[in-house]
Amino acid sequence: MSIEERVSRVLVDGLGLEARKISADASLKENLGVDSMELEEMLAALEKEFGVKVPEGVIHCNCTVRELVNYFGRTLKRTS
Repeated sequence: MSIEERVSRVLVDGLGLEARKISADASLKENLGVDSMELEEMLAALEKEFGVKVPEGVIHCNCTVRELVNYFGRTLKRTS
C-alpha cells in the first residue's frame, strides 16, 4: 500500500471523512473540516500507522493531504 493510500485510510477510518472528498490538494481545515482536536487524533493515528513520532508544530490544520504524504515519505526515507 502506498503512503498516499495509508494516509487516506487514516483520514477515512480515523476521522470518518468521506474518501471522495480526500484529494492531494485538500486542506485539512478548509476542505476537510479537520479541527484542532481531530488533528491531534489524526496525528496519533498517523504516528501509529508509520511508526514515527511527529514533532509538535510540524503538521498543522492548514496543511494539505499532499504535505502529509510528503512529510511521511521523507521521514520514512530517513529512517530506513
